[in-house]
Amino acid sequence: MGSIAGIKNKSPNTYGQPRNVGGSILPNPSWLQPAWYVDPVTGNDTHDGTSPATAVKTVMGGVVKRWGTSSPILAQNTTIFVLQPETPGQEEIVLAPIVVQGFSFAVVCSYIGGATFSPVSVDVKMRGAPGNSLTLHGVPGAPSAGQNVLNVTKNSYARINAVAAGVAQMTQPFAASTLDTITGAPVITPDDSWVATDTYQLLEQMLLNLKVFSPAGGDNTHGETACCWVQNAFLPDTGLSPGRSAFVPTQDGPLVIFSNCEVDPQFIMTGAFITLGGWFPGGTMYANGASMYGGGSNSAGYVSAAFNNGGVADCDAILNVDCEVIGPNNLFGAVQLLGPMQVYNSSSVKISPLVIGLGQLWGSGGVALVGVNGPAAADACIINETGGPWVNCLTLTGGLTINGSGTGSKYAAGVWTDGIPITPLNLDTSNGLQNPRTGCRFAVI
Repeated sequence: MGSIAGIKNKSPNTYGQPRNVGGSILPNPSWLQPAWYVDPVTGNDTHDGTSPATAVKTVMGGVVKRWGTSSPILAQNTTIFVLQPETPGQEEIVLAPIVVQGFSFAVVCSYIGGATFSPVSVDVKMRGAPGNSLTLHGVPGAPSAGQNVLNVTKNSYARINAVAAGVAQMTQPFAASTLDTITGAPVITPDDSWVATDTYQLLEQMLLNLKVFSPAGGDNTHGETACCWVQNAFLPDTGLSPGRSAFVPTQDGPLVIFSNCEVDPQFIMTGAFITLGGWFPGGTMYANGASMYGGGSNSAGYVSAAFNNGGVADCDAILNVDCEVIGPNNLFGAVQLLGPMQVYNSSSVKISPLVIGLGQLWGSGGVALVGVNGPAAADACIINETGGPWVNCLTLTGGLTINGSGTGSKYAAGVWTDGIPITPLNLDTSNGLQNPRTGCRFAVI
């Protein structure tokens, strides 16, 4: 893991103070405070913020001001607890902590729940072609897409991916321990046990005006449990429509995890990022190892969900409307496609058993390998790395195409055979299919 070195203590921060990294200036005593409490409704920035009863009102005026910098050096586990939702524009939060000695930094928003209910019936999740999401029939009130639902009986959470007339299609539920245990090595525990006799609760969004999140550090201990963590936060889009703005967190060393969050701006992650559950209607990009575990992306259709140069999706993550694959070595485990997935020139998706031990693209979406004719081969490809047949790992109803065609060519014993319909069964009997002019192909490794 990386560490911070060679940074001079001359760098300015939001408040014009030195970053205080490795220099002769002694740490601010407030950097040693392990827990901060922020209540945007009843708090007061003149309070000390060290207990719920003495909560400050804002992160910037109550916590960061005491730190004297948005980049404190934190040598113990440090958590900012946000007890009630902020209002849009109440503050502009900039956090760039430096975590050292294997410790973690977290921002944890509280849950706000309404009345409990039990649905009339529940359809369990069924992977297949097209299969179906977990579905609750008879959700009361006026639930909305993206709203968080707590199964009180099972102590697990999921988001509403789509809802009409009280029928809610859900994202993959996760045990609460997956979503609220602050660790860089989360134990991801899907919960497929939801039934109609369970008690459920619709939860209110916890708005947080987080604008910049750029942690640094990277020290770790055995087990690699250190991380920077944001939990249960709703980050609104100031453009008033999902995807019109962008939220681009960065990291220099530490793993960053967004757990059970909603991010309405375009959510662009490159490197050591993980989303656990959550809801991302403004579109996402997972690049260079950034991983999407469960949750739903891009229901609004303003921008696509994109995977670039090693992006990862698993745990029945739902990709709505459109998905774009850019660059090689993107890894998909169990993924539900509800729209088309386009794999561009020189790009690849490897279907492989990952966290939950299953590699399967399923749902009502389809796959289009996009390439160009000519001497420069496009080489867009889907690669079956499951060790099993295509009929098990590619269960989609939206159609499979290569360069706009629903047929491909196979090569056997020195002979090309053209015009073979691209179906999972034909992929198995033909040992894959391709366009020999562009190199676009469905292949087995």
